[in-house]
Amino acid sequence: MLLLQACNTSTPTGNQGNFITGYITFVDSNFTQGGGRYTIALYNFEFPPFASKPAKTEYLRMEKKDLASYKIYWDGDRRFYIAVAWVSSEDTARKPLVLGTLGCDTNHHCGKHVLIYFPNYGSNYNFMSWADTAQKLF
Repeated sequence: MLLLQACNTSTPTGNQGNFITGYITFVDSNFTQGGGRYTIALYNFEFPPFASKPAKTEYLRMEKKDLASYKIYWDGDRRFYIAVAWVSSEDTARKPLVLGTLGCDTNHHCGKHVLIYFPNYGSNYNFMSWADTAQKLF
């Protein structure tokens, strides 16, 4: 009889790797009221980043005046850029406005957007974003 036992697994127990979490700090207070929602968005790994509609969005949860939290799920193997996006509820065909990205925050001239890989066993991907839609990055 042969008995094998693993003592040190690389996959954390209790985490399926199908979601990421984090916090968004808004650098201004010019929030758009009505006509849409602030979301966390997963954008497909393509060039240029953020050129098409996101693969998935979830509403942000406002924790206090300048801070929001998020949790977004994805099943399967895929790479994404992650961003805060303003999604219009009035014009669903319109591409969302990107207001902040992981890796570049609110920098209009940055090209170092960070890729997130699924399955993902990390959490707390925190970054900054504009609230003012006039400051859109893309």
